[in-house]
Amino acid sequence: MAIHFNSKSGPPLCYLSNFHGTAESGIPEFAYQSQKFTGATIMALMARMEACSGKEFLDYLMALQPHKEWSDRQKCYWFQGRVPRSEDGSLLFNEAEPIRGILAKLVGGAIKSKPRQRILARLAGGPFNVLPEVDDDQKRQRMLSILRHKFADPFFGDILRATGDAALHEKPMRGSPGAWTYKWHEDPQKRGGDWLGQLLMQVRDEICAGPKSAGSPSLVSPPGHENRANP
Repeated sequence: MAIHFNSKSGPPLCYLSNFHGTAESGIPEFAYQSQKFTGATIMALMARMEACSGKEFLDYLMALQPHKEWSDRQKCYWFQGRVPRSEDGSLLFNEAEPIRGILAKLVGGAIKSKPRQRILARLAGGPFNVLPEVDDDQKRQRMLSILRHKFADPFFGDILRATGDAALHEKPMRGSPGAWTYKWHEDPQKRGGDWLGQLLMQVRDEICAGPKSAGSPSLVSPPGHENRANP
């Protein structure tokens, strides 16, 4: 048996994604991508992004992708579930839950994009430093440490434990898989690196070898998560 998921899967499988977390445990993608930079301004910006409202999230999303054309459908894409509308048809972004981890991924992508670095410096209100890229083993080790912290939270730990002995694969949002994702192909070299799924199964083994939680997986949202979109 295999479980294929990503950040836009329905609950609870979406919470296996490193794009989801809580105010208490943090969002793994922010912890991971922040290790690519130094500087108080960029760290403060990422902290604001990690806790932003739905409208602030959309403003950041659009600022980081200035050449993209934004239809209502595209504006709603990185929100969990449907974005409600007012009586006059306006989208109520502050009443929806954004998938904030995508902001961290976009920020991390700036290490190879000078234009995005300039956008970030403007948003952050000052300069920052980009660190040299680390090797693949270090990337996986960093994420493993972050995932251990996330899944030590009983809410997330119970969801991971409930996957049993199923193979876990993060599926790409679109197109071909990359280092972190997996998509079956008759050519094994084209299936992706499957790093996240492999790390999740390692953390699951560690959790299952330890004391069991008294809780049970929620099918809705983590504690406090439903209130973050509209503080």
